[in-house]
Amino acid sequence: MMCVRCGLQRSGDEQFFVCDDCSEFGPLVKTIYSQAHQIFDKEKNLDPTDEDKAILRLLADTSFLNVNNPQTAIYYNLSMFFLQRASARKTDITESELNRAVSTTRSWTDALEIYERLGLVKVTTSRFERNIKLTSKMIKLADQFEVNATRSVENEARRAHTYAGYALMYVLNELAKVDSVEDRDSLPYGKSPRTLWTALMFLWGAANSGSKSFSEEDFARFLAARRIPSRARGNIVSRLQAFDGRSTQTLIKDVEVSGRDRVFKFEDYVLREMVRIRERARSRER
Repeated sequence: MMCVRCGLQRSGDEQFFVCDDCSEFGPLVKTIYSQAHQIFDKEKNLDPTDEDKAILRLLADTSFLNVNNPQTAIYYNLSMFFLQRASARKTDITESELNRAVSTTRSWTDALEIYERLGLVKVTTSRFERNIKLTSKMIKLADQFEVNATRSVENEARRAHTYAGYALMYVLNELAKVDSVEDRDSLPYGKSPRTLWTALMFLWGAANSGSKSFSEEDFARFLAARRIPSRARGNIVSRLQAFDGRSTQTLIKDVEVSGRDRVFKFEDYVLREMVRIRERARSRER
């Protein structure tokens, strides 16, 4: 049998199942998505340095973690283009303009539909092509460029990763509902972001349990058990090591060598945010 969400295999009569790890991880994904969605919908300012909005840092780190994967990079590419257009106050975009601006190995149609479902864009169809209009929800971070006057390559990338992470959380939230192959095939592009799901299941699971660090060996073993290719594992580890101030990753603050292994230490905000996520969820259940 194979887990329909992460790919873990075990013996049994059924062809597909949902493993215990994925069953436990699903509610955390749904909670993070729900809380982030509320911030995007209701807050005028999307400053991730605000302690009450630190969950936005999780979104940005989610996108940064797997940005080299074509399956998920499309969300970053779209977000960057939309933010650049919003900053220039050019909120109307034609399909031809989008085709010229966003270079991708796959169609952006499925990804654009997610941006529309999230209320970030409105799409209309003329006789010859689609037309995209950026909404006020998409323009929020672009407005913060002007107010704070902190435009830089890193800041611009960070903001694009925040929107890309928001879109990816929508997909992960849908994956958290998958119980069958038919469910999985209905996801955007007809497949799940299995590498990202599995990596976050380990990372967020460790942080949510209170662990301040984890070993590369344990991380690699967890992903390998779910048939994540070694190249994909290596790419994610490389991203986790990019914490020197020139990158946009804020999930990991330090790496130490321990014998032949390496130990990754979470940024303090990750542990604090996991506690706050649980507290917010409990307060809403009361």
